[in-house]
Amino acid sequence: ILSNGATTEWRNPDHKLQVHASAGQPGLLTGIYVPTFEDLGGRQASAGVQWGNGGGWSAALQAADVADVRFSIGRPDAAAEISSQSWFGAVGWGTSGMHVQLNLVESSTDEQSGQVGAWVDAAIRQGRTQHNFGVFHLEPGLVWGNLSLTSNLEGGYYRASFQNRRWTLDGGVDYVSPVSGGDDSTIFGTGYGRYQVSNRLGI
Repeated sequence: ILSNGATTEWRNPDHKLQVHASAGQPGLLTGIYVPTFEDLGGRQASAGVQWGNGGGWSAALQAADVADVRFSIGRPDAAAEISSQSWFGAVGWGTSGMHVQLNLVESSTDEQSGQVGAWVDAAIRQGRTQHNFGVFHLEPGLVWGNLSLTSNLEGGYYRASFQNRRWTLDGGVDYVSPVSGGDDSTIFGTGYGRYQVSNRLGI
């Protein structure tokens, strides 16, 4: 969020095209009852474009550049600063019963350059059953602007869900391993089931 600056957006509904850009000084929205902005210093600029042809294809590209921005609020001299350049791209294809999307992100900072992340997500619907699965590879040290992204992970996942008037069932399995190596690989599963006995009772 910009505490001061300018942002603009342009849309073309006929071609399903959207373009946006912003520049200024980033900040954080603070307070509950009286919302205020606290400056994070430095500067931030971003731009992006999103497109869809209505025939199942869609694509997006976005870039962000920050310089001397603090990670957190508080005394200006108490928080570390970051300068980074990041970009994100995505290409998707889908029909009424299936969707696949490829995502790519790359970021560079003063300490690390050329850190890359990639992941593919897919979904298939067959009647009352939904299947979701994907794979990912996220190198260490990924950032977006002054925000840290989930990183140093690779693996995959599968999830399935089923629902009718009485039953709701879903479950999944995930495999996660650090990109940097080591024996910290993890496999974990989740499951959920509900049966609606009557209008007033569910188990």
